[in-house]
Amino acid sequence: MHDAEGGNAAVIDLFKHMATLGMYPGYYDCWQGLEPVSSYWHADWELQLKPNGNWCPTWVQCYIMKSWAFPELATTVFRPRAEKFGARAFYEDGFSNTGPEDHTDFDARYTNSGTMIDGIRGLATGWQRCRENAQGPVFSEGSGRSFYTAGL
Repeated sequence: MHDAEGGNAAVIDLFKHMATLGMYPGYYDCWQGLEPVSSYWHADWELQLKPNGNWCPTWVQCYIMKSWAFPELATTVFRPRAEKFGARAFYEDGFSNTGPEDHTDFDARYTNSGTMIDGIRGLATGWQRCRENAQGPVFSEGSGRSFYTAGL
């Protein structure tokens, strides 16, 4: 009996082949908006708060994650997936398609709440961990508002 066409094995084989050709295989690795039905949903830990205490929405039925959730996800979710598939590059637009002001969290339970630098530190740590996971480049959406990520 043979494996079904496609699936994880096919992606692993494709990435191995691409690596032998000197390419850096990769994929879209990150997101910043979660729906309440997601298996990763954890409102207290992940949801960024606005100054009035409301959840910070992003798109339909999704809310922006705290920037410090990104490095945690990079270690606990993204790294095992990178190892499984052999990814050598990532496209990380979920945390780079908005400016640093959009990642300011006003959750008073956390140190440095309401400061833009805390959001930038969380994002920078996440991108650094993703670069370590890939041992290669990490690309941004580059919407023009994300030039602050240059050099990370």
